[in-house]
Amino acid sequence: MTLDSSHRGDLTPDEVVDLVNRGLRAGENTFRIKARSILCCMRHMPNWSMEVVELCKKYRHSGVVAIDLAGDESLNCEAHPGHRKAFEEAVRSGVHRTVHAGEVGPPSVVKE
Repeated sequence: MTLDSSHRGDLTPDEVVDLVNRGLRAGENTFRIKARSILCCMRHMPNWSMEVVELCKKYRHSGVVAIDLAGDESLNCEAHPGHRKAFEEAVRSGVHRTVHAGEVGPPSVVKE
């Protein structure tokens, strides 16, 4: 896909993942390395998480290796079922998972 100036800054999440994967493949070929991506859900945007897991499923065989949860750990994710539902879907679908936890805040953040 070639983007002209009318599309710059106006990409869908699907287009972003596709373009990043293309860049990773180019880097692999140029530098003879292996590069993969992890798609991040953001704690302050629980309504995005299901779309992120769907992108993980779609691109699991072309560069995406996991889903992650990142962002402000002071936000209580248990109050927002969007993240939990996305991670439950990731488990059902065999998508690997990581979570940023314990970087700031009390130990209860890690448990959450």
